[in-house]
Amino acid sequence: MKKHIPLLLVLLSFSSVGQDFSNGTFVWLGGRLKLSEPPYGLKKISQAVAFKYGISIKRDKKFYNSLSLREKFTYNMLYGESFMQNCSMVMQDTEIEKKIFARLPSPFGENHWSMEQRSFFTNNRDSVIYLMKECIGRTKEIGVNFKNVFTDINAKELIPVFSSTYLLTKKDHDILTALALLMKVNGYPPFLKTGVYYQLYGNQSDYSAFIPFTAADEKLILSLSTDFYNAGKK
Repeated sequence: MKKHIPLLLVLLSFSSVGQDFSNGTFVWLGGRLKLSEPPYGLKKISQAVAFKYGISIKRDKKFYNSLSLREKFTYNMLYGESFMQNCSMVMQDTEIEKKIFARLPSPFGENHWSMEQRSFFTNNRDSVIYLMKECIGRTKEIGVNFKNVFTDINAKELIPVFSSTYLLTKKDHDILTALALLMKVNGYPPFLKTGVYYQLYGNQSDYSAFIPFTAADEKLILSLSTDFYNAGKK
């Protein structure tokens, strides 16, 4: 794979292409790869970090250590410090509004969160969940970075927030993907027994697996994830 392709993909993902939620559209580059942008210290951090969002960077430890916890949340949500070439990366898809995917795209293409960044999310889990909830409440959207952290830290507490945000437009089907993944990771028995689970995660599925979107499957995922959330409260 030519090295300029991941960069092009990342730059396009932050462009205005397809980012029109007003008419109910939610398309590939402007939709599935759109990041949630925390406001905490955003200007200071974006000025200090020389590269565009999503491109792997080398951490300036002195600068990073000077940040507050909220500012570190912003930094880690917007920048990937590791690079791993992945030539099988999906570059595009069609008619995503008609699909529910098995897995989420990477927030940064071929760049990834470093171990230190992942440790930040897990070690500060309660604060990360609180700040994600605060940001989602402000924007009424959930970016691919938030969705990945949601599953990575097993943020079951956010299930109602994800569900209610989805219901605002019913266009971001990757929210359904995130909810399905969370139930899969937790081995939630009622979900594991469904045809949706088998089609998305069964032995015959692969990384690019999806099912055609239907109102019935939408209702199933929302209902079971709510049951899963409520069961955890008992």
